[in-house]
Amino acid sequence: MRKFKKKSEKTLQFIDELRGEGISVDSEDYPWDAPHLFTTNERVDSYNCTIIHRSPNPVYSIKAKDKFVGSAPPSIKTKILETFKNSKNQTKQLSTILEVSVGVHYEITVNLDTSDGLINEASCKMVKVELTDASFFASGKLWVQFNDPEIGKQLRKDSRRFYKSCHKKEWTPLEPIGKTFCAGTKGQAQIQRYQFQLRAAHAKTIHRCQGDTMQRAVVDLTTQRKVDHIHYVAISRVQTLNGMHLTNLQEDKIGIDESVRKEMERLRENPVQPSLQLLYKIEQSDMKLCFLNASSMSRHIDDIRCDNSVLATNIACFAETRFHKKDSINETSLPGFKQYRQDENSSDVTNNTNRLAFQNNKQKENSSGKATRPVHGLAVYSKEDFVKEYPLNKTYKTIEVTVVKTELLPNVVILVVYVYKPPKTDVKDLCHVLMSLHHQYVKDSEAIILRDFNVDWQKQSAQQEELRNLMVGRLKYRQVIT
Repeated sequence: MRKFKKKSEKTLQFIDELRGEGISVDSEDYPWDAPHLFTTNERVDSYNCTIIHRSPNPVYSIKAKDKFVGSAPPSIKTKILETFKNSKNQTKQLSTILEVSVGVHYEITVNLDTSDGLINEASCKMVKVELTDASFFASGKLWVQFNDPEIGKQLRKDSRRFYKSCHKKEWTPLEPIGKTFCAGTKGQAQIQRYQFQLRAAHAKTIHRCQGDTMQRAVVDLTTQRKVDHIHYVAISRVQTLNGMHLTNLQEDKIGIDESVRKEMERLRENPVQPSLQLLYKIEQSDMKLCFLNASSMSRHIDDIRCDNSVLATNIACFAETRFHKKDSINETSLPGFKQYRQDENSSDVTNNTNRLAFQNNKQKENSSGKATRPVHGLAVYSKEDFVKEYPLNKTYKTIEVTVVKTELLPNVVILVVYVYKPPKTDVKDLCHVLMSLHHQYVKDSEAIILRDFNVDWQKQSAQQEELRNLMVGRLKYRQVIT
């Protein structure tokens, strides 16, 4: 009973917070330009129409061109065409009448070219209207600018002959497309429609925006019946409560499916226990180490800076950093850590606070003359001071090696060897490197080898057997699984 009461109090508290996000359409600061979410298509169409007609620019009503395919008596053709024009369900991809105005946001309604990003729901903004038909039938071109500059890149390249001085290079020209629909009472007739593949996108149904993430939105939950979980779907689209505005919460229409309710109760009573304890939750330890494949640390550096398990380590190493020699120390730093970078395809660099060791290979350049990011690279981050002359770069051919020595505790020196072997490198080269490291550094030290060998240790193979015979058989190493 106590648990139920506590859960009910939290639910009521959250509903009170949602009430505080309410807003009226009559408010002076009403966010007309924010995305709007509604429960029905009718309300979506109504709001989009309102936005279009609020535009200070001319509004064009572009009519679709419909053509009956095949033979039939004229009266039957006319009847089927009229019925088809008035059917929203049949023509929703290509509107019977498409209202457009410069400055209004739209989205693509069909997949035009998936490889070029021209897919259903690709967002864009109307920037220029060029119709060639005086009767406002679908003709000419509509120029749009996509939110993502990569979308339509190939189409813009193929359409360069259409660009004039009044067109910006980031604009994309769209032309009417033809699509065949089934029509008639039994779908026995075919209608070919020509229209621009766009629809206004200032508002969406809550159902259609599933999967979207928005910084802000206006949510209208007006509905005549309960729809399970629609409140959750709508509210969870927005990143923060501050970015959400509610015009109608309709608390009496909040619905939860009974099977979902039972499953949530089961999960609360039987929480999943992690098979491995997270590093930042381990309190009693003298040393925490990690070795991770970053798959481009340059891209994920902000996420890594917020990773509690990484921040809880004494020494962290990353493979496939893809750091470039032009990346500054500050750009690749982690809070509270000293940094050592072993970048691939770069020249040696040293400064007074961090020693950066690199391989002496010529940096590749792409067609634009800019240096491309290398594929590999190691980076070591330590909260402890390195022993003098360490870390060491012991890379051999394509096998990247960093040897780290640190005095973790008074009079306790720890040697850590990080090894990365690319997938296509011969395991014989790896065995050669391991033997060399063993004789130079490992055999007379308290050493830990952390590695990414790109060899499946659980799968029987010639590579796996050769490595196991060396490491376990000859060198007597012990594997610690953490």
